[in-house]
Amino acid sequence: MSIKKKRIKIFHPNKLIKLERLYSIKNCSPNYVRWLSDKKINQYLEVRFVKINKKDIIKNIKKTFSSNTNLLMGIYLRSKSKKKVYDHVGNIKAHISDKHLNAEISIIIGESKFHNQGISSKSIYLFSNYLFKKLKIQKLYAGAYEKNIYSVKAFQSAGYKITNILKKHRIYKKYKKKTKLICLLFYLKDTQNLN
Repeated sequence: MSIKKKRIKIFHPNKLIKLERLYSIKNCSPNYVRWLSDKKINQYLEVRFVKINKKDIIKNIKKTFSSNTNLLMGIYLRSKSKKKVYDHVGNIKAHISDKHLNAEISIIIGESKFHNQGISSKSIYLFSNYLFKKLKIQKLYAGAYEKNIYSVKAFQSAGYKITNILKKHRIYKKYKKKTKLICLLFYLKDTQNLN
């Protein structure tokens, strides 16, 4: 199934969370650059090694929207004051191998006031379900730094299992000390409860 330049929306059953493919800077939070530049928010992301500006974000959105192997979705929460308005609070992305029918998942909740509220795990679950059922992906996987316990817990809550720990695999923060990367896998056979 081709996803190139395809607008996609996925709603949580209670409509409180919406995942929508990023196709323009117009459907992004004005805080997007701040998220990716904030040392606390980006401490486990590869983007922490580079300086990000609005032009970089626009270029990345255009590139991923035109891609058949990268699916970048905004995570939106329904506004408490306006029923049909959703606020962009983070992103979830799949890097898809169409030849091997697998995908690597990554996630960021950029608005820190929404951390530790189950938004990540619900978004991972929704996105995983879409990838398995609509795109016929057979295996999903993700990596998380050992110190990023909230990310590990979010993936586990969404049904992912720790399958491997790679020691001294990633450099954490500015220190040259290498840390463990925990690999989490989710197989198609484990999705009977995804509805």
